[in-house]
Amino acid sequence: MCRLYFKRHYGPSIFLVTAMSKYAKHIKYLLLLLSGTSFLLTTCKKPFSPEVVNVDAKILVVEGLINSGADSTIIRLSRTGKIDTYYPNNAIANSEFKATVTIEDDQNTSYPLKETVNGRYIAPPLNLNAARNYRLRIKTADGQVYLSDYEQVKPSPPIDSVGFKTNDQGLTVYVNAHDAANNTRYYRWEYEEAWQFHAAYDSPYTGICDNGPGSNPPIGRQQSLYTCFREDVSSSIALASTVKLEQDVLYQAPVIFIPASSEKISVRYSVLVKQYVLTKAAYEFWTNLKKNTESLGSIFDAQPANMTGNIHCVSDPSKQVIGYASVGTVQRKRIFIDKTDVRGFVYKPELVCGLQPIEFKGTKKCYPTPGNFIVDIIYSGSDVTGITQTSAPCADCTTRGKLAAPPFWR
Repeated sequence: MCRLYFKRHYGPSIFLVTAMSKYAKHIKYLLLLLSGTSFLLTTCKKPFSPEVVNVDAKILVVEGLINSGADSTIIRLSRTGKIDTYYPNNAIANSEFKATVTIEDDQNTSYPLKETVNGRYIAPPLNLNAARNYRLRIKTADGQVYLSDYEQVKPSPPIDSVGFKTNDQGLTVYVNAHDAANNTRYYRWEYEEAWQFHAAYDSPYTGICDNGPGSNPPIGRQQSLYTCFREDVSSSIALASTVKLEQDVLYQAPVIFIPASSEKISVRYSVLVKQYVLTKAAYEFWTNLKKNTESLGSIFDAQPANMTGNIHCVSDPSKQVIGYASVGTVQRKRIFIDKTDVRGFVYKPELVCGLQPIEFKGTKKCYPTPGNFIVDIIYSGSDVTGITQTSAPCADCTTRGKLAAPPFWR
């Protein structure tokens, strides 16, 4: 059957993936530079695969905040990469090394940053003069010079509280904040997550051999691999504005959404929320970036917006650069959420973790087999008659986490 329907046609497109460390692990920023229009089709629906022009543009990506307060300034430099290129360690593969990075104020005072690892450039706490404006100067190893626009210092007001609310779909972490002086108006948040979780099955044994009835007893495991901890960083862009409000007050501004079936809230979860203040121009940049990375993919989404930041290549104006260098302070607040706080949420890893029963017949074969873990020993009276085993990811939590709790865990 034929239908009348709209379909968006994309002409020749360029897909670029940036190595932005705070988000690339999860959402891979996609910049779609495209031309094209929507048109009306009157034919039957057929699969359409647009031609993709895959160009390795290696655009410089700048991320980080010029911290004007008592915290260190960390600037991360990286390059965009081809979307079909696999990087075993993206943070290293796309990092920009051997650059010279400096903070400058409008009175010709400069503050150098020291290169550390993986494209990170760091300065100790600067306690900058809030009456001055500041910018970044970057000279890359290939001799290109990049400057950001001068920006005013935008200190963040304290976070009033971080809380959460639930519904049938999951849990939303939110922020309450305000500025009594009505000077903030534009907010952005990042977060650092940590959670405790269990493997689908406990594996208390390291091995046993099939010697038939009266088999040797199983070898016990010295350290349990059942409970682990995992950490992660922001995987989405959280923004809010109070421009349309009479008072500069935010109530339950959403920062993170966690599905009800997520492993993150299966035992205990913690999140450190970091709050930044933006200028109007910076807010527009982050809003466009959010649209381009989180709201594209269906025929009803908006066209990708132009990614114009406040950083420019002054040695070659034709070169593109991605990023926005803001100046200000950061406010932080951490909360913990226990499984008992979100009753009704169910995480069932065993649904994707099968058990393999093995009957002992005196084959002299030893278990578990490679890549598996013993879950149970099957007895008949005092005789071992078999085992059940499962794959390593289902019984060894260290395949995706660490046994040691983070330093802040309580």
